[in-house]
Amino acid sequence: MREDDERTAAQVQRLLLSEHGISACKGLVLKVRRALGWQWQRAKFSPMTREVNKQKRVTHAKLWLETGENFHHMLFTDESTISLVRFNTMAFRKKKDTCLLSRSQNNPVKIHVWGGISKFGPGPLVLFEGIMDAAFFKEHIVTNALVPYLKQVYPDRCCVMMDNDPKHSCAAPFMASNGVNWLRTPPESPDMNPVEMVWAHLKGYLKRVHKPTNKAELIDGILKFWRDFLTIKICCDTIDHIKKVLPVVIERNGAATNM
Repeated sequence: MREDDERTAAQVQRLLLSEHGISACKGLVLKVRRALGWQWQRAKFSPMTREVNKQKRVTHAKLWLETGENFHHMLFTDESTISLVRFNTMAFRKKKDTCLLSRSQNNPVKIHVWGGISKFGPGPLVLFEGIMDAAFFKEHIVTNALVPYLKQVYPDRCCVMMDNDPKHSCAAPFMASNGVNWLRTPPESPDMNPVEMVWAHLKGYLKRVHKPTNKAELIDGILKFWRDFLTIKICCDTIDHIKKVLPVVIERNGAATNM
């Protein structure tokens, strides 16, 4: 199984017979495989981490652990894209009812979201369509959303976690002149940014609870999630999850943790 983790019970059965002369029924193969701890499950996506960035991840993780970082003065930010799609492919039906699934749109409605969370709860949120370039980022994110939030919630000091996106680098002098202390997220490190988990919560909420059917309902669902569902406790728990990730980053020498 370690040589080929997709090998079926029938294939194992034939292999035992051809290479070892052992005749075993398919039921016995299944039973033994379960007893050995092998389970058939969906594979999880594992982001690739280039060697050049693994050491950067380890260095960052060690710094946060050694300094006892509690993340009280950090605003974690990120952006994502939410598509209007039919999520559920299974549902309860009466025996004689036909379960029909409408075909996905070729070009589904998409809403881009930029947002941040801190130990104070959900932070600024910006919804937009189209491409976010440096000019859009400066005006709509930094000037209209980020700076007012920081002045209200963090009048003394705050580090704003962002990735190394080129538009962020282009806007670095502008952010500095507006009092935004930009702390770069380690490259290729979604597991070290808690907002990634918030996006997963958001998509789950839209899928299971809000179930939007058009653009207006999709926007309403995103805003409702941010306003009513994303509590201070969820934000704090999500941020504190980083403390579990850091030792694993070091243990794996910077490789992805899938956490």
